[in-house]
This record gives sequence, C-alpha cells and structure tokens, in this order.
Amino acid sequence: MAEHADREAIEQAQAVLYEEGTKLRREVFGGGHISASKALPEFLQPVQSMAVTAGWSLCWTRPGLERKTRSLLCLVMLAVLGRDHELGVHVRGAIANGCTQDEIREALLQVRDQF
Repeated sequence: MAEHADREAIEQAQAVLYEEGTKLRREVFGGGHISASKALPEFLQPVQSMAVTAGWSLCWTRPGLERKTRSLLCLVMLAVLGRDHELGVHVRGAIANGCTQDEIREALLQVRDQF
C-alpha cells in the first residue's frame, strides 16, 4: 500500500507559514489590507492562502535581499506586466520597506527605458 502524506502535519506547517506571512504583510501593507483580503469570497481564500504562504512567508522572509530591494523588484515586475491596479498598493509597501520616492521613481523610469 502506498504511503500517504501526513496531512495534519502539512496543515500545521501551512498554518505557521500563513501566520508568519500575514505578520509580514501587515507590517508592509497595514491591517486594512489584511482585513480586505480576509473579506474576499470563500472561493478565493485558498488562492489567498497560497499567496501568503508561498510568497510572503517562504519568499519574502528569505535571507539575501533586503525588503527594500524586494519591493523595488516587485514594482518593476508589476510595471512590466501592466498590473497597474496592484502597483499603488506595492508603492505604499515599498515606502513602508524603506524605499525613497526617488528610488521608486528611478526603478519605474528604468522599466520605461527598456521599452
């Protein structure tokens, strides 16, 4: 008989990662953003959970890049992808992560220079 994953252990680990990712998102975007995310329809909650667990917990907490650098990279990627509706939120997050207005402007101008 094939072994099955320990689903309970997986769910416990995911709960810890979600909690840690949510703490970081709250620091960057504020409590209002977290409340809005939790108010999304139930259908979207698994997607939200994966984004917080994978993106905010596993990626954003890694050593090697400062939050400021990660924020600038996000701004550049969102600009390249034309995700303007998310850009404003991440600009505010970048400021919370220590980016100056000059750095944000220069990062976005660098994107435009490539097109």
